Amino acid sequence: MLAYKVDVNLRSGDVPGVVQFLSSLPTDADDDNRFWRAKGWLHLNRNELPKATEALEEAIRLFPMDWYARNLLADLLRKEGRLTEAEKLHELVQSARQLRIRINAIALDEEIPNDILTELARLAEQCNDGQVANALNQRLKMLNSSGPYRNKPR
Repeated sequence: MLAYKVDVNLRSGDVPGVVQFLSSLPTDADDDNRFWRAKGWLHLNRNELPKATEALEEAIRLFPMDWYARNLLADLLRKEGRLTEAEKLHELVQSARQLRIRINAIALDEEIPNDILTELARLAEQCNDGQVANALNQRLKMLNSSGPYRNKPR
């Protein structure tokens, strides 16, 4: 519930709400990427770019496929005039966003099509999330070798 509230605060630009969230976290929250994303957003909002960079990079290190932290980092790179890097990151974020839209359009009782799993694996590789990419590629390999009933629940 706390994660949902901070996301609402971030999206609405509620600086006091984000500050309250950050000050109320338990001490072990520093291994949660959402803490670092919120901290990065706050520093970016305050134009504290080095601190924002550090926080957003930590959020991405903890959860490489965090498209929201990557989007914030792209904004930061634009502010620093690093337009080529910002554009590359923005394209990755847009790919993630489009993929999320496609996934959300799948009915709950449907299987995720292999082409979406393939795109998700590619996105994980582009985000340097080897663990997710490897797991998805292994799943795809299994599905592709399981014959005519592939991608069916067992």
